[in-house]
Amino acid sequence: MDKPPLAYTILENGWILKVQPPVHPESNRVLLLLHGWTGNETVMSVFGQKAAVDYWKISPRGIVKTSTSGYGWLPIDSIRQHKFSDYVPVVDELDRQLSHWLNYLRIPANMIDLMGFSQGGAVILTYLIHKPERIGRAACLAGFLPDGAEKYIDPTKLTGKKVMIAHGTDDETVPIDMAAQSASLFESAGAEVTFCRDEVGHKLGPTCYKGLETFFA
Repeated sequence: MDKPPLAYTILENGWILKVQPPVHPESNRVLLLLHGWTGNETVMSVFGQKAAVDYWKISPRGIVKTSTSGYGWLPIDSIRQHKFSDYVPVVDELDRQLSHWLNYLRIPANMIDLMGFSQGGAVILTYLIHKPERIGRAACLAGFLPDGAEKYIDPTKLTGKKVMIAHGTDDETVPIDMAAQSASLFESAGAEVTFCRDEVGHKLGPTCYKGLETFFA
């Protein structure tokens, strides 16, 4: 199998991005990867490597500097601090920037796929609900659906969307019940949901990690 080109980091339109080109540069498959709280543009590559080699993999750095190290998407003291409506402006700005990045990189993509960890998972689920016409499939890793999301779900636009919810049964940061509720909401809205559980804490377990390969084949 051909190997993709080396990844590179760029500063574009005020954002820092890590870009992993696909094996074939004319590919229009795009995977946007969003890190969690205290992460950065490099940390999602361990998950991104499980996705097919014909993806353009774009990993932006979060817009909020944390008090310790790394970055996030919204200032956070607890996972319930912000509502779904608080995440919408983040998604709107990401979507505007993404259109610019795709144009800059000359990628002819109309739809994208999403993968996010923890707080990044909350952003990508918000993205899917808020702009479903832009999204093909989305994987939420150890993440959560922000409170109030159910009021914004439109089943006519989520039917057939492919969603992966991957979570640890021993997660004390984001309880497994929140993941189960997210899976149930998307299933009720007609999405095709893969709900993967491993006996781990706030991280991705081996079964779910392997499952990424199938989900993003």
